[in-house]
Amino acid sequence: MKPRRQFVLILVLGALLFTNGRGTEADKIPVIAKQVVDALQVEYPKWFEKRDLPGAALIIVDEKDILHQATFGYTSRKKEREITPETVFSIQSMSKSFTALGVLMAVQDGLLDLDAPITDYLPEFMVNSPFEKNPEKKMTLRKLLSHRAGFTHEAPVGSNFDSRPHSFEEHILSIPATWLRYPVDYRYSYSNLGIDLAGYILSKKTGKPFWDYIQERVLDPIGMRQSSMNFEKIKQIENRAIGHVAKDQKVEGGIPVVVPMIPAGGTYTNILDMAKYLQFHMNKGRANGKQLLKRELIEEMQAVAFPEKNQRAGYGLGIGRSLVSRIYGIYHGGGGYGFISYMLIYPELKLGIVTLSNASNGISGSLIHSVVDPIIEKELGATKPWPESTPVENYTRLSDDDLRVKSLIGFYDPGIRIQIRDKVFGIQIQKNFYPLEMYTDERGKIVGKFGKYSELRVKPPRGGQRGTLIHLNRFSGTINYYDFRRPEKSEEKKGPDKPEWKKYTGVYRMLAWGRMRGSQIIIAIRNGHLTLNGDPGREHLPGLFFTYNGEALDFRGTVPTYRNILLIKTR
Repeated sequence: MKPRRQFVLILVLGALLFTNGRGTEADKIPVIAKQVVDALQVEYPKWFEKRDLPGAALIIVDEKDILHQATFGYTSRKKEREITPETVFSIQSMSKSFTALGVLMAVQDGLLDLDAPITDYLPEFMVNSPFEKNPEKKMTLRKLLSHRAGFTHEAPVGSNFDSRPHSFEEHILSIPATWLRYPVDYRYSYSNLGIDLAGYILSKKTGKPFWDYIQERVLDPIGMRQSSMNFEKIKQIENRAIGHVAKDQKVEGGIPVVVPMIPAGGTYTNILDMAKYLQFHMNKGRANGKQLLKRELIEEMQAVAFPEKNQRAGYGLGIGRSLVSRIYGIYHGGGGYGFISYMLIYPELKLGIVTLSNASNGISGSLIHSVVDPIIEKELGATKPWPESTPVENYTRLSDDDLRVKSLIGFYDPGIRIQIRDKVFGIQIQKNFYPLEMYTDERGKIVGKFGKYSELRVKPPRGGQRGTLIHLNRFSGTINYYDFRRPEKSEEKKGPDKPEWKKYTGVYRMLAWGRMRGSQIIIAIRNGHLTLNGDPGREHLPGLFFTYNGEALDFRGTVPTYRNILLIKTR
């Protein structure tokens, strides 16, 4: 299938030739843009064909113009309508940035405060926590938008696994029945619920339906008039892409169009409107000749929220921040309900890219980065590590026999193990083993050093479980979190082995969109502990357990749930 392409390249190549292969950094910006356009013109059609997608669309822009746009395929596998630049796609979690922008508009207007407790706006709101009473009083809009409120990912009603028709309000009203995975502000933990709650607060404070406020204060002012979060309007759009799952899967009744998680994933838009959105971010909150959002607020949105020490990349307010060479990018992806989307903006390069596709195996952000980032590093130089802020000599070295060190031994998620191997204390990450040196820093906190650019920090214990490890990669400036999973078998203490737990054991499957999906979940008893796929759980209340990563396994209802998703016992 041949793509239908339209593109404009505004590049004056003659002025970009370097003397002796060298030129100013400003000179390299259009050079990088041209290379990105050329490379994606070649690679994107290959990805489309290889994945056998129904349809896809791509756009590349600078701060003023469209550099390249291309559309491929059809709005559905029936091949009745070709994808055009005006075709709207669901962008799923890319919607989170629009919700955050709406909140910032209300902050600018004096209607909301990012750092006020959310109970100032929703005095009746409560949520369950195994860590503390009234955690909602510690939550703020800033923590909701940056995924620092401790929420689980899904609500009991209107989740990604629930195909039953539900309203946005019904979805929100089910959130108080959930249990927090982490104490408020303990760590970053991606969740739809915080973003949806922020959108609900915005609606309550403005007195307007959430989708109307976003249309009036965000989409229309930017010029995104073909975009919407109003599903009554969306369902009437003829030039709308239909979501698809893999060909060998079947969804009873078809994939739902209406998504109750509207602030977290309810936007439909096209590449032309998204071009304007990328330019709005590149131009620091300006669109159509007007400063729509104050520069300091758009910069706050794009910065890492609540950064750990030396962290340079992470999540801001409704949008991510990455690092390549010596410049930063802002990004967000979306996936679900048969769609995959991704946007990537390098403000310093005046370069933005959006890909939209209407299949669950669509074109992802990792593919875009695999082409774009090497071009940037080739022209601007490789990414360099963050310098040591405190020389290791200034820390106090701990011996491997120190109880604070030995207490870290065990298994962590994902696939991390701290152990003593051949009398060497170290950390195993996948197949690689690194000697691990432990220190106390200037504040007395436990710090580990391994490899050339890696640092570990130990969070306080939570809910009777060891603290999470923070892994800082000083090369990329990124943070990874390792939740404690289980101790070495030789160190595992025998559990209470309650007789009533036996009725919970068996093999289960998750119920998603009316069908059992996903891998098996095996509930068993080992060494006196109730385990989920081999990992011991902690009983908080009779019949309510928490797994190592804070997710709730609940047998108290008629149908058991895990992560608020229904479980069906198969044997």
